[in-house]
Amino acid sequence: MKPHRRAFLRAYGYLPAEVDHRDGDRRNNAIENLRPATRAENNRNRRGWGSSGEKNVKLDAIGHRWQVKVHAGPIKVYANASHKISAILAARLIRRLLHGNFQRSTI
Repeated sequence: MKPHRRAFLRAYGYLPAEVDHRDGDRRNNAIENLRPATRAENNRNRRGWGSSGEKNVKLDAIGHRWQVKVHAGPIKVYANASHKISAILAARLIRRLLHGNFQRSTI
């Protein structure tokens, strides 16, 4: 059994489907950093990929516009912005609305 799951079981007496690290650091198994999660919630808290420095934001090489793509189950939100900061703010707002406490802002 993985250390974070063992720590959660010891502290709470049960094992959820997934155990999420709030801060994203898989080595930080402090009980206040662990929370029960579904697979979807755990995935929402993963680090993002991209050259923008922000999860769900990338530069469209053809149109030279910033693209925002955020998904939560069947809900898919797409947006475009001419400025990087506008795209970042839009992505953060959309993630807060769709992902709640399981959002992660930066890569």
